[in-house]
Amino acid sequence: DLFDDCFSEPDKKAYANENGDMMRNRFAKAVEHGVQGWVEDDMALTTDWGFRPEDVTKPVTMWTGKKDQFVSYMHTVWLAERTPNADLHVFHDEGHLSLRQHHLDAMIDALFGRAGW
Repeated sequence: DLFDDCFSEPDKKAYANENGDMMRNRFAKAVEHGVQGWVEDDMALTTDWGFRPEDVTKPVTMWTGKKDQFVSYMHTVWLAERTPNADLHVFHDEGHLSLRQHHLDAMIDALFGRAGW
């Protein structure tokens, strides 16, 4: 499978269904002409963003899973520690994709709550 080496066990379990089939098809379509966009996203993690996290003044909610094999949860913790008004949610048994599948309603509620809706 395209993602066997990339995904943690929680991610594999969460997407061992038609949602996973749809995601795999979308990913294959996204990179059918190359991976330049993906590379640029990854490079953004290591280059200057044009601002410092300490300068962010708006409320921010960050979500991460300790079993995420795409973005280290420690990076999210690091970012939250430097961002004023950050509301950090860390889930011990979630990966990159399983987090969204299992907690999307809470994520949306938090987003609306932070926005005052």
